[in-house]
Order: sequence, then C-alpha cells, then structure tokens
Amino acid sequence: MPLCSGLLRADNLDALENRLRQNQQIQEKVYVHTDNTCYFIGDTIWYKAYVVRADNLHPTDMSKMLYVELLAPDGVVVDRQRVVVSDKNYTCGQFALKDSLYSGYYEIRAYTRWMLNFNVKLRPYTRDDRALFYNYQMAADYYRDWEDLYSRVVPVYSRPREAGDYDGKYMYARPKREAPFVKKDKLLCKFFPEGGTLVEGLKSRVAFEVTDQDGQALTIGGTLDGKTKFKPTHMGRGTFYYTPSDSTHGRVTFQWKGDKYNFRLPKAEEAGAVLELQNPDFDGHTQSPTFALRSRGCAPAAYAVLCRGKLLQFQRLQGSTTVTPDVSQLPTGVNELMIFDAEANVLADRLFFVNHHDMGTPLQVSTDKLDYKPYEPIQLHIAATDGTSGMPVSVSLRDTRTDDSSYDDGNMLTDLLLSSDLKGFIASPAYYFAGHDAERRQALDVLMLVQGWRKYTPLATDKKQVGLGQMVFHRLRYTPEKTLTVEGIVRKQLDVPMLFVDDVQGLSSGTSVASLMAEKAANAVSQGSITMSGWNAGNNVAEGSLEDTENSQPDGSSSTDDASSDANATQTGTSEGSYLGVNQRSIKHEVLIEAEVEKDGMSAGSVQETHDGGQFLFQIPPFYDKAVLFLTAYDRKDSLKRCLTAGQDKYRFDEERYPDYYVTRHLFYPVFAHPYNYYQTHLPDIGTSLVIGEDSIDNSSSDGARTLRNISVKAKRRTRRALDYSKPAYVADAYDIYNEATDRGLSWGVINMGAFPPTACQTVYGNMNRYRSYNVVGKLDRYTFYTNFIPMQDIIKNRSDAALFKDLHLNRVDSIRFYTDFEPRNYTDRHTEQLNLEDVVVVYVPVADDGKRFTYRDRRIMLDGFTYPEEHYSPDYSTQKPAEPTDYRRTLYWNPNAVLDENGEFTATVYNNSKDTRVKVSAAGQAADGKFFVQE
Repeated sequence: MPLCSGLLRADNLDALENRLRQNQQIQEKVYVHTDNTCYFIGDTIWYKAYVVRADNLHPTDMSKMLYVELLAPDGVVVDRQRVVVSDKNYTCGQFALKDSLYSGYYEIRAYTRWMLNFNVKLRPYTRDDRALFYNYQMAADYYRDWEDLYSRVVPVYSRPREAGDYDGKYMYARPKREAPFVKKDKLLCKFFPEGGTLVEGLKSRVAFEVTDQDGQALTIGGTLDGKTKFKPTHMGRGTFYYTPSDSTHGRVTFQWKGDKYNFRLPKAEEAGAVLELQNPDFDGHTQSPTFALRSRGCAPAAYAVLCRGKLLQFQRLQGSTTVTPDVSQLPTGVNELMIFDAEANVLADRLFFVNHHDMGTPLQVSTDKLDYKPYEPIQLHIAATDGTSGMPVSVSLRDTRTDDSSYDDGNMLTDLLLSSDLKGFIASPAYYFAGHDAERRQALDVLMLVQGWRKYTPLATDKKQVGLGQMVFHRLRYTPEKTLTVEGIVRKQLDVPMLFVDDVQGLSSGTSVASLMAEKAANAVSQGSITMSGWNAGNNVAEGSLEDTENSQPDGSSSTDDASSDANATQTGTSEGSYLGVNQRSIKHEVLIEAEVEKDGMSAGSVQETHDGGQFLFQIPPFYDKAVLFLTAYDRKDSLKRCLTAGQDKYRFDEERYPDYYVTRHLFYPVFAHPYNYYQTHLPDIGTSLVIGEDSIDNSSSDGARTLRNISVKAKRRTRRALDYSKPAYVADAYDIYNEATDRGLSWGVINMGAFPPTACQTVYGNMNRYRSYNVVGKLDRYTFYTNFIPMQDIIKNRSDAALFKDLHLNRVDSIRFYTDFEPRNYTDRHTEQLNLEDVVVVYVPVADDGKRFTYRDRRIMLDGFTYPEEHYSPDYSTQKPAEPTDYRRTLYWNPNAVLDENGEFTATVYNNSKDTRVKVSAAGQAADGKFFVQE
C-alpha cells in the first residue's frame, strides 16, 4: 500500500510538471507611449503602442491586430480603433478630442484579442438580467471583466477660454440631476497573508494596506491584539507577524481622526501551508530568495517557479522546510512560486521580483537648450549608447509649461516588467526602479504581497477547463488575429413580436418590455425571487467601524470562488419560465451564410456552409476606415432567391420582415470599465483633483467644478432638478446601437423601435448595478412614447398613435441620445433609486427633413477596418513666420517612427510655437535584443 500510494503521488506530480511545460499559455503585453501628459478638448492624443510576447518580452509573433480604445470619464467607450501591428511589434494612431466630449479623466485601453483569453471573471448580474438575453452564454459573455488589459488614465481639460491660454486648467462635470454622493470619512484596511492563507498554529507574515474612503494611503500605525504595534513603510503598506490559534481572533486596531477602528484578520484554516520570504531585500542578481515553508495537516511535496506563463523550475521538496529557487535561471521581472502537495493541489503561492538589471539600455535624448523664443528652431538629438541602429523610436517634444505631474510616472520598462503583472494601478512605479537600496527592494516585495496576492481554493469542474488538482488550464477561446475576419453564429429565428399601430398606446403604460413580449408570445412568466451571481465578488476591502468589523477573505469572497460563481451564473435558474430569451439553443441543421462587403463602390462576397451548430468565419480583405457588411443566412433550397448577388429578394429592404435565421457576430470587446484608483485622478503636486460641485460659471459649465493649479474650488450644491437636455451623456448611431444589441443577444433579429429604449440602455449601461429593472423613458424628438414604470407626472402625448407609429421605425431614426446620471465606471457608488423617477431618458433623433434611411431585414453593419495613422503637423518656419501668433501647439513634435541611423542616432530640426516655451522630450522604444530603451 505505501508503495502504490507513493507511485500515485509521483504520477500526479509528473503529470502536473508535464502539463505546465507542455501547456504554456503565453500571453501578450502592451505598452502605449503618448505624446503628452495632459490634454485639452480640441487636442489630439497621439500614441504609439508596442506589443510583446509575455514570456520573453520580444516583439510578438502572434497577434497582428491591436484594439485601442478611448473611454470617457463615466466609462463609456467613445472611440475604438483597430490598428495593424508591424513585424517589429509596434503600431500607432491618434484620438481627436471632439468638442462634444466632456472634460475629465479619460482612459486609454489597449489589448489584442488573444489577451482576452486570460484573467477574465464575471461581473455581478441577476437571473432577471440573464433572462433578457437570447441564451445564458450570451449573458455571461456580456457581463465579463478583465484584469490584465493595458490601461492608462490621462486628464483632459476643457477647451481654453481663449485660444492658446493653457495657464488655467478646468474640468467640468457632466450635468447631473442629483448632487453626487459625498463619502464620509472612513478607514479601510486590507490584509494579505503571505502565501495565501493563515493556518492555525503557524507563524505567518501578513501584509496590510490602510487607506481612507477614497483609497488614499495613510501612514498611521496600528496594534495587533492590543500588544504588537506596527506601521506602514511605504504607500500605507507594511507587514506584521501573526500566529493564529483557537484562543485568538486576530484583531487589528487603528486610531484615526479621534476614532477607534477595529478589524479582524481573515479566518485561519485548520490545515495548510504558509510561506515566508526570509530575505525580502535580496538583490535578485547575485543573491537568491529564500522562503521558509511551514505546514500543518498537509505534506508539501514539490514547488514550481513560473514567470509570465512559462515554467522555469520544478523540484521535489523531499521534506525540506526551505525553498531557494536558483535566481540565475530566473529572468528579470515578476516570478511566481507555487507549493504543491502530492496530489498536485496548490498549498501556497506568492509572487517575488527578480532584477538582474539586464532589461534596460540607455537612450540619450537632448535639445540644444531648454528655453526657446517664438518660432525659434529646436535641435533634437537622440542616441542609443550601445550603438543600436535601424530601430524605430517614438519621440515627443512638448511644451513642458503645460505638463501635469502624475502618479503614473513609469516607462516602458517599469510597465512591462512590473505593472502589467500585478492587479490594479501601481502608484509611482518609477520609485521601485529609481535605486537599488534595501529599502526600495523591501517596498517592492510588499507590493508583491499586496497587489500580487492570490489564494487558491477548490474549483468546480467546468467543460471549458482542464483541471489537475487546483491548477486549472483553460481551453483558450480566442486565437491570435492575423487578418480581418468576421466570425459568428447562425441561430434559429424566434417569433419576436413586432410593433403594430395598436401597440403604440401601451408603450407608455408602465408595462415592462419583458411582460409585453411574454404576453404577445402567450407564455406566462413565472415570477421568482432574485438570486445574485457573485454580487460582492472582487470587494477585498474591510471597512472599519467605530465598534468592530468582520473581515472576510482578502479577495472579498466568503466561501464561493470565481469558478462556482461562473457556474451559478450560467446554469442556475428555474423561475424565469419559458418565454422568449431564456437559453435558446442552436440550430438543428447547418445552413448557408452569405457575407458581402462594400467599400468605395467596390464589393466582395462569399457564401459558405455553417459548421458546429451554426458557426461561421469569413476572411475580409484589409481596408481602412469603414465598410458596409451584409450578412444573411438561408437554407440551401432557398439559395437562388435569397442570394444577395441575384437581387431577387424583394423583401430585403423591409425591416418589418422576419429573417430566416438570427445571425450574430461574436463580439469580444469588453463592455465595462473599472473604477479609477485614487492615484489615477489626483496630482502629486496638488494632492487633489476634480472636486464635484455645482454652481453657475457659464452656460457650458454650470454643473461642474474647477481644478486650478494650487486650489480646488468647491461650489454650492443645488437641490434636485430635472434632467439637463443641453448635452447628452452618450450619443450613438441608431443602427449601430441596434447592431450591437443584436450581436450581444439583447435584440433577436427583428427590430421593434417602440420597445427598444430599455434594450438600448441595457446594451450601453448593463444592469446599472441594480437589483431591479431600472426606469426608462423613451422620447421621439420632444414626445414621450415609452415608459416602463408609473412616472410622477402623467405622460402627455401630443401626437396620434398613427403618427408615432410611422416614426417608430429604424429607417426614420438617425441617432439615439442617452440622458442619465448613472456612470458605468462608478457603479459601486451609491445612487438614489426611486420607483416613480426615470433613470435613463432615451431620445430618438429623427432623420433630417422627414427623410428615411435604408434598413434591411437581414444584418447590415458598418464594419470597422483599420485606423489610418495620420501625420503630426510640424511646421517649418525657416523661411517665413506667421503674421499673427496663432500657433498654439503644445506638442511641438511627434514622431512614432524615428529610426536610428547606422551610428544609433537620430536628429531633427523642430520649430517652436508662437509663445515663449520650455521644452521636454520623452522617448520610448525597444532594441533589437529585446532590451527597453531607458531615457537618460
């Protein structure tokens, strides 16, 4: 028996090692270099993006397409670009900041489709939310979040009141009906046991982070169990030792602003293992890290070290109580140590940073002087000190007088080696690389414990996962994109109720869309209690009270892990009934799917048979800007009359006809944005940023607040008032909204513009973090035609049902405007819920001059191609200067592809704008050997 048992354990560990070596799920990383540190409405954000393989940080050989998005302060995507990644790993583009945008903090988000395979989890949604989708999988695909996408936040100020006057920087909040929620002073604390868990009777090192209610780090010290005192060492973070037992509860106490706050540590496990890095100031080059391993009720059998998805070391422990990975075999960057038992279960896990100082190469960047007169020439010089030649470098020369300091002070090296491997935003990453002293190395290790903390729990089985112990290997859903494609699935067409003139009167009766559809489809809806799917997932903050606060696990979970939450979200539910939209299945037989692309008077088409239950994929010829895509599906027997090229389909332009099949594209774009970190929206030299208030400043900014260089002015708050219709929260083409709703599974192949307002809201805003359906008002121009609740005032319609019915068609609607106080990015903030007050007003804007647009029974989509990279304007004043001082460029020179010559140098002559200027240069790039240029 002992021999067989030993063989079994060896087989499990061998299988684990083989799986780790053979199934290396290599990710990609992105870094974006921008031309400036802040912007004004009317500016252009110029960027260059670098894409590398995560395992070796060399130019990627996987993806050839990158998606770069610009997100508004409230979290809505205002622009998305698809750009081509060159063989040397870079691409470039630009975002124009239109006058229709609000000022505020904007997010630049970038990712490849391959990156969406990793670090994805479900957002909270209810069973009733799920019932709005065609099937459960489409609901789960919609409510997703990713942790590892590139993100950078930049301030965008209002357009200067006078052209070229950048001395005053103003941000105005979007007009809102309600005063914003004002957070009360509150102390927050998180605890992170080293290795993942606390175990009874085992001494453990526990990292902590203490902040105020906004997330600003505090330097106050605390007391453990009334005896041991401790205090933070950097950014409100530090460590203390703790040995849990049955007789102690691990109570931590802080004194702050005259009040006493108590927190309890996470509950200790009866059995498990803990790790302790005994030399947290190891230099990572000549000295290896040494980890003490303590266990109770289990037997650690092996350890593995991984870096960026690649297995580097795997060793049996053979009873050893220390682990010392060979640092010479580990690359510079974040490494992961995992401890396993004989059954390949994870007992402990933690990240540690190794720095061989081998990933940076100096780049000398200089100008002939710093200060320049108007139109004066500027001599720019760049040199790679190692003589690297032929490599493109992105370089920006800007007026530094308008710069903003930022806690996002890293560069390409800090981002790809550190920030991209940890959760959340890292404030001041340059600090950890600014020196090699023991204090910085210890602070870096605490950073690993806090933002790199993880805990493995038993995982539920899932058809999309291959498990071995607690290690789960996901079957990768997306392949690296090499060319333009259109992928999707053909589904059976449901008997979706269309709008008839007799239905118009009932649209404003307060009846919900689901009830209307259920009634028309003659399917009774069984009402049940709402069940939440992981509503509190990801909340790892223990909020201290003046009396006591119980703290759950540091990841915010109680006993439910992400995998089981996913299973609940996609499998449970017995009370929706059988009305439309509840988990519809795939087609029973394969059909023909036809695609036709039209661009600049030219067209290309293709027909194929679906496979695997309706799946299809078309390769599209590359193009810039936009093209029109037509998609239609039909049975083979109908191919002659339904073929697009035959032109015999007389109902093709009739939006009120049912298509043969419901055709959807696979949309993989993320829908939601993460809340901002305190340090992403505050400036180091001021310590504060946008202060929300309300006062009358001028007609364009009467609902905002202003940020000055040295002071923030908070205006007087006003009482509740009506929605401000002077500027919508979001505007989109009506056809585009309908297409996205259809592809997401919220609109099922036939458009009903009368009942579409809540569908449009759900497409843009999700469930607004509500337990109940939110209140929607639909307006056609000035006339209210739709409500799904009983409003405070009676709805007065000044048009006949027949007149409204004529205009409630997609061919009569040009765009859709959304008016709401809700901000998707700040979904965790409190907001008022009133049963008789609208949450969102949807306004249909008719086609001008009582006109119509072409609409189709089948799918007609404005397909995004590649974004064309524009050239930055850089005038030559060597022969003639302008008569008037109207050159107000803040970025004087932007070149995303400044190629180093055979001597490793690049020179350029640039001309100043029409003002006295002090200049600053920023540059980024990667050498041929994979090292990152570090600007000296």
